[in-house]
Amino acid sequence: MIPTRTETETELMKALAGNSVDAFTLIYNMYIRQLRSYVYNMVSDWEEVEDILQETFANLWRYHDRIDPGKSLATLLFTIARRQALNSLRNRRMYDFSIDSYCPLTENFMNKANSSARNGNGGGKYLVNNRLYFAHPGIPGI
Repeated sequence: MIPTRTETETELMKALAGNSVDAFTLIYNMYIRQLRSYVYNMVSDWEEVEDILQETFANLWRYHDRIDPGKSLATLLFTIARRQALNSLRNRRMYDFSIDSYCPLTENFMNKANSSARNGNGGGKYLVNNRLYFAHPGIPGI
């Protein structure tokens, strides 16, 4: 009789709970492609995907002694990956902000600043990638 996936997962989880590196490697190879696609659909950045997956499997190994072999391994891995991805998105949002989110500028004002900067009399205002920056008046050369 060929073992079902559920029986195989249960055996792998029991082996993992017993500190089996081979079981961990098999679990990694079974799920890495699915997890990679799942996480990429959430964060859309391959470097971030790899960081999240590394942390996902590190958590699996770190807490392998707490795993319940009766539960679904796929559910466990996808839950860990989803939480890691959400944390990553939350951290990215915290550091990815622009002046526009705090001080919306009118189109007219931005056009004036852009033309002033092109003419060389920006008065300390610079428009870069549609973001308005103000140079500090005490810093020479800006």
